[in-house]
Amino acid sequence: IDDEINLTRSNAQKDDYRLTNFTIGEFVTIDLTSLEFDTYLQLVDANTQEVIAENDYRGDYRNSQLSFVALEGISYIVRVTSYSAGEIGEYTLAATTSLPPDLAIVNATAPANANVSETIEVSWTVTNTGGASILGGGYGSEVFYDAIYLSDDATLDDTDTQIAFQGSGSQLPLAPGDS
Repeated sequence: IDDEINLTRSNAQKDDYRLTNFTIGEFVTIDLTSLEFDTYLQLVDANTQEVIAENDYRGDYRNSQLSFVALEGISYIVRVTSYSAGEIGEYTLAATTSLPPDLAIVNATAPANANVSETIEVSWTVTNTGGASILGGGYGSEVFYDAIYLSDDATLDDTDTQIAFQGSGSQLPLAPGDS
């Protein structure tokens, strides 16, 4: 990290890199590692200078990772900075692209009918049919949520009532092909 001040992080320096050679709709993963300081990644819109996403955690306290789907009309800057003020040092920055994660519900079972106040059993399996893992497990990481709705037809709409909700919790990471 050089001596340029990061105005979005108190007393932290920064290095900015323009992200190029990606396709709109691709899933982009940026990894930042260092043995010398606690890294902090920021994704910045080059046109507005707005911080779009940021992360300070990738499974251990020093490294960071951001993943996002590249959108049309945004020029991306990857900003390398530190978690704490005044930290500097050598680092490795890498970007990869893939198809995004794609979660599909498979093997869902539930009774066709139920009586008022009756307890019913439902089960389902979520499979990642996409090209990238959902990592989870730390601050700023991805999670997914499952919800169960009560409906009088086969279409989910705003007249249906949510009756249960469950976070992904210990189900992560979820690699492509995993359930």
